[in-house]
Amino acid sequence: MMKLSKRITFTTILGFLLILSCSGNPKSFNINKFENQPTKVIKNFIESVGMENIKTSAFQKVAVIEFNVEFLIDLPSQECIRLTDKMYQIFTDSIKSIVGWEIISKDAITNSPIYKLLRKKQWDQRFREPKEENDPIEVKSTIYPASQLAILQPSQEGVMSRYTNKLIEAAILEDVEASAILKVHTVVDYFYKRGEGKIVIAPVDDQTSVGSKVEILIDYTKTSSPGMGYKARDKKEYIYAYKNKFSFMLKEPLVAYESISAKKSTFAFEEFSNQLEAIYKIYVEMLAIEIEQNL
Repeated sequence: MMKLSKRITFTTILGFLLILSCSGNPKSFNINKFENQPTKVIKNFIESVGMENIKTSAFQKVAVIEFNVEFLIDLPSQECIRLTDKMYQIFTDSIKSIVGWEIISKDAITNSPIYKLLRKKQWDQRFREPKEENDPIEVKSTIYPASQLAILQPSQEGVMSRYTNKLIEAAILEDVEASAILKVHTVVDYFYKRGEGKIVIAPVDDQTSVGSKVEILIDYTKTSSPGMGYKARDKKEYIYAYKNKFSFMLKEPLVAYESISAKKSTFAFEEFSNQLEAIYKIYVEMLAIEIEQNL
């Protein structure tokens, strides 16, 4: 049995305050309805942003430069890494089989000089301020990237100190010879009530923009910037910019359709792992179908 810390018990409760206040107890995902009416169900869960130009952007080779999973529950680091890598495999397999894109290898990405420059660290923690001044509880989550990949810096000190990463990040496309970049962020929570628990893939919060989403950044331009830009293969320095950006966001909590036997602070980890993989496969399938239908 996996033991949950008291801190995470509070974290989960706080994470669901908004959801519960709006809709009562979160409803389990209706797998039968999805199988019978996939398009209708997808519209209820996935929001597409910036689709007006996607059909004019022909591309096949994509690089997943960020694949991060944010856990709102307290799991051992080695298990978070294993689950994140499994989720990465599920995501890339679905994108290849349903959308038909070629996925650039992790080795090619991590060997990119610009990617090496932008790397941050292997994991990160997000701290959220209490909603009220006298509230002593600080909500904490842990973010893990897929193995080999990294959480990229929002800005880079040193040689690129005059620019944010967004002005040089697109150079990765040139390094790895891809036509699009994918950034994937998934938030995993756990809801407990009356002797059972359910895994939840958390939606994007309107106020913070934090949540489960996929960003697709397509093609790039580069502008000569001697002494200030990123040094490309031709030894000249450039500032890079993406041409188009599209987003696919989860807008409703995706609650596992099967429960995990649990006590207030413990659950069976093998059950947790299996249920997370099952509900994540559903989420990714919805994403992949929505992407494919918009191309």
